[in-house]
Amino acid sequence: MPSRATAALRTPPPSADSAPGGEVPKNVLKAAADGRVGPVRSWLNDGGKADTLFNAESQINGPIPYTLLMRAAQNGHVQIVELLLKRGAHINLQNSCGTTALNTAAYFGRERMVDLLLQHGAELNPQDSAAWSALAAAAQGGQERVVDLLLRRGAEIDRQDKRNGGTALMHAAAYGRPAAVLRLLRAGADMTLRDVDGKTALQWAKEEGHAECVRALEEHSSTAAEAEGETAVAESAEQAAAAAREAAAAAEAAEARDAAEAALREAVEACERGDADLEALRAAINANTQAADGSEALRAARRLRDELAERKTREARALKRQRQKEEKAAARQAEAAARAVERAAEQARHEQRRASGRRQPTRGRQRDMRADRAFLQGLMSGAAEPLEERHDATPDASLDAFPSSDESSDDGDETYEEGGGRVQHAPRRRRRIAAAEAGAFLSALPPPPPPAQQSARPPPPPAA
Repeated sequence: MPSRATAALRTPPPSADSAPGGEVPKNVLKAAADGRVGPVRSWLNDGGKADTLFNAESQINGPIPYTLLMRAAQNGHVQIVELLLKRGAHINLQNSCGTTALNTAAYFGRERMVDLLLQHGAELNPQDSAAWSALAAAAQGGQERVVDLLLRRGAEIDRQDKRNGGTALMHAAAYGRPAAVLRLLRAGADMTLRDVDGKTALQWAKEEGHAECVRALEEHSSTAAEAEGETAVAESAEQAAAAAREAAAAAEAAEARDAAEAALREAVEACERGDADLEALRAAINANTQAADGSEALRAARRLRDELAERKTREARALKRQRQKEEKAAARQAEAAARAVERAAEQARHEQRRASGRRQPTRGRQRDMRADRAFLQGLMSGAAEPLEERHDATPDASLDAFPSSDESSDDGDETYEEGGGRVQHAPRRRRRIAAAEAGAFLSALPPPPPPAQQSARPPPPPAA
């Protein structure tokens, strides 16, 4: 819920024309001036309006419209001000002279009242064309402590009202308030500003004959001029020093640029002579890029670097292709040598077989020989079938009696080389021959002896 101060700040200040008319009883006016709350509360309870205007006599401007809030603020009566604000009195109401309750309290130096009105939302820097600031009112009244309070609260020190362009310093100088003039000058007030008539604060003080204000303004002007002179001298010295630093930096940069360009040219020449390689050129470019940025030497070094890099890439590719060719040729030569060694070994084995005059059994032959031995052992042990039932062969059979190698068997015949040709073996035929030989061998053996017979014993004699 917004406070009264926030609501007052958001509401535009009304003018005297919008205030209710009517008469305020004299006893109520006197009570507001004296600080008596009772008559004011009774009048409000009887239907009186808190913002009712009445004419107050002024020594300068004659009768001016006033409200009870302005009268109570002028005299610093806190209780009546709080009562009127609770009953709807507008805190920023202005009369025809642009005066508000805050201006009135500030002019009369009511420091506590000024602080109270600011807490309730009184406008410190009014933007209305008819209003003049509380700071100007305090300065015009010569209220130094109120001036300090308003400056601490954020009052615009050089604000010019839109009626005549006056500032707080002009009001203090025109009304002969030297203490307020000094406070404003020390706070940074601009004494060169002019109002709608083109007058400054110093001119107002001279026209009105306020010697102390004139002296304060002139002393401040001379002090300000000296300070400005010192500031100008300091600024000139600083500018000269900055210019000297810039010149030194420029000279150093030019020297560094020349050295960098010389280094790049030397690196390029060394590469062209063959005294340096691509990596040395790259190192020179990286070390001098910033110093020689944009120079022709740097561009030439970069062009040469790109050319050398491209040439190196081409050479590497060609070397790779040559190495691959050599590796393939070596592989072919090794393969040919291995085949030659294999052929020589095979030829040596063939010559050895021819020299020995017998055939060397192959793996298949060795397997068949083992099978034959097992078959013979089976026959000798009596576990095999009769010869005529298992083998269809005669004892006179031999290898030469069987058909040639063109007649292949069903048992997966195996081959071996002999005398430049290929000879085929038939395992079934070999088994038949082996069976015939085994039968002949067994038939030549003597028959086994008959089993021993038990001797006949006479029966025992009968028992007696």
